[in-house]
Amino acid sequence: MEDSFNNIYDGVPKDVLREAIMAQYAECEVTHHRALTSTWELERHERWKRFHSRCLTHFQAQNKDCQNKLELWRQWCTNMGVDTGSTEQDIIWHLLDEQTSALNDTQEHFKRIERIGIARGVVLSSQRGGQAIPMKDSCGSDSEVSGDSDEETSDDLKVPHAGDLEISVQSDSSGHSE
Repeated sequence: MEDSFNNIYDGVPKDVLREAIMAQYAECEVTHHRALTSTWELERHERWKRFHSRCLTHFQAQNKDCQNKLELWRQWCTNMGVDTGSTEQDIIWHLLDEQTSALNDTQEHFKRIERIGIARGVVLSSQRGGQAIPMKDSCGSDSEVSGDSDEETSDDLKVPHAGDLEISVQSDSSGHSE
């Protein structure tokens, strides 16, 4: 087969032979770059593998050191009479969760009553977002409300807006609420 290629090249004009040589040179360059690229791909993988391995070793050593320090701290706290268990904290988080749930239920109930009060004219809807002010009895059925007394009556008490009472509790990454 090689002899037939030689025969072909022997019989072509010089300018055609020059084109064949340049095409073959380009083919060699492409093959060379592919081989070089593959070599660098292997080198790149090897270098990243070494980097990740060294990082892992470094962080494992740091973690071991931190774990040792943590254990020494726990022992010191225990010797000083400080409970290092998380049981008490878990109980407090549970209680906070229950209290927050109860507060949310109470706030929802307050909001429903407030809406009824607004609808019936007991609370002015224009005060939503601030301190709500109950309206005086316009019929004058209550002598204390309709009288000219300067004393504050139970109807003069301001009803706070439900939004003023809200407490937000958010969970952290461990599942506990804050």
